[in-house]
Amino acid sequence: MTESPRLPLPRKSGPPWWLRLLRDGAIVLIVVVALLAIAIFRQPSQGAMLYYQHGALANTWHRDEPAFTTTPILRALTVAAMKNFGDDNDDPSLPESDDHCIPLPPHLVPPGGIGDPPSLAALNRYMGYLLPDGMQVLFCHALPSDAGQRLVILAVGPQRRGGGLLPPLACEAVIIEPSSWTGSPRQIGRQRAPMTDPWLAAGPATFLMGHAQGTQAVLPYSAAGHSAALRAHLLPGGRRLAIDAG
Repeated sequence: MTESPRLPLPRKSGPPWWLRLLRDGAIVLIVVVALLAIAIFRQPSQGAMLYYQHGALANTWHRDEPAFTTTPILRALTVAAMKNFGDDNDDPSLPESDDHCIPLPPHLVPPGGIGDPPSLAALNRYMGYLLPDGMQVLFCHALPSDAGQRLVILAVGPQRRGGGLLPPLACEAVIIEPSSWTGSPRQIGRQRAPMTDPWLAAGPATFLMGHAQGTQAVLPYSAAGHSAALRAHLLPGGRRLAIDAG
């Protein structure tokens, strides 16, 4: 009995070896990058903090757009509501050190405010909620000083202590020394200044989100049909601001 000759099996078609090697390498690279991203941006982490800090230093969120509208009545209601929260960590009499940042509920924005820039909101959580409650952040940007770059935050809201039945507006500044690749950002300055412009007490006032202009922070606003701007710049040493809040 004779066997019929066997025909050779057809070769399996497929990509060449170099293409398979390239594909496998790409898969390995994607997995490694994904694992690194999870490790870096998982909360809390140094990588995530540096990312938020960079966003705050270069913040342009709603720049020169209306960010806070207030009236004397709204300010009085804000102060009355804030009494339920007791004293928070926005007291300028505290020593200028981040050692005194007490973990608190998320930053409370006053009525008429649009809230915090996203990068600053994340950095605020990372640093233990240092933003002053009952105030709207109107400036968040890097400013130069003779001691190095500083992250300067300016917030405006009603004067909570000693303001009477219709509290005037005040500006509070928080100065932060940015972190390096291995360190942590530090609050190195905090101060409050009353806003003495008489037009602010006359009726509604609208503040625009401020911007950096050279070495100055500029916060434009309008009140009772009059336009003006709050200006501030860092003093020598980079721990305090000269604030022109009139």
